[in-house]
Amino acid sequence: MTSVHFDDRTDALLDAFTQSHGVSRSTFIQEAVAEKLGGWVDTQAADEAYQKWQADNYQTKSLTQIAKDLGLDAD
Repeated sequence: MTSVHFDDRTDALLDAFTQSHGVSRSTFIQEAVAEKLGGWVDTQAADEAYQKWQADNYQTKSLTQIAKDLGLDAD
């Protein structure tokens, strides 16, 4: 269990938002944290892919080659 404390203004805005959208404070906070973490995971994956591309001297592949590498080619 985690406890979060907000300043008065943030607390009032949170109440107004959750009441107007019919969600609980807990649900809103869980969704906001999940969204933020999802964005972070995506950023980490993009950074890793860029580093691999950079290490490969920025080599590119055609769509045909990518399909072939993935076993999606018709041949």
